[in-house]
Amino acid sequence: MTETLKLLALAAVQGLTEFLPVSSSGHLALAQKFFGVEAPGTRLALMLHAGTLATVLVFYRRRVAWLVTSVLRGRADGFRYAGCVLLSMLPAGVAFALFRDSVESMTARPRVVGALLLFNAFLLFFFGATARTKRSGSAATPWRAFAMGFGQAFAVLPGISRSGTSIGVGRLAGAGPAQAAEFSFIMSVPVIAGGVLLEV
Repeated sequence: MTETLKLLALAAVQGLTEFLPVSSSGHLALAQKFFGVEAPGTRLALMLHAGTLATVLVFYRRRVAWLVTSVLRGRADGFRYAGCVLLSMLPAGVAFALFRDSVESMTARPRVVGALLLFNAFLLFFFGATARTKRSGSAATPWRAFAMGFGQAFAVLPGISRSGTSIGVGRLAGAGPAQAAEFSFIMSVPVIAGGVLLEV
């Protein structure tokens, strides 16, 4: 298999797993090992995440457009939402800066990735069992945004789902399922964009 086909295969893995709570980073790490792609794990993952970024922007284009126009017009609700997004970024930014090298080394160890994938399954079971109550609260509050940011920070580990963990934490904090899901993907936009720009 040529290098181009290998990278296309990895892109397919990314596309199939990104919007499922199964950890695209963990599956990418295992697929990278399987196909023998010798490239820096985080750099390759971030570049593949550029496609994810484009998809999120298209799927949530109305929310993103509302957010941008609200901030430009000086609306208080827009600033509150944007502030919550920025607040959610802090834990992930700190985690990435402090543990980047350690995460890089984990991506090259299939057993570690496999163990984290199993732990991710446990987390999803836990979130599903403890967040069955019908809630409809907004995720865009300082407390819920910061809590979801911690879930996102924990997901720097290859094998832990970013969306699954952040949505689960948001549900535990009182957000509704649709609200938590939307905010989880909106809050990923600046993190993914910043990571891609940093690598570039």
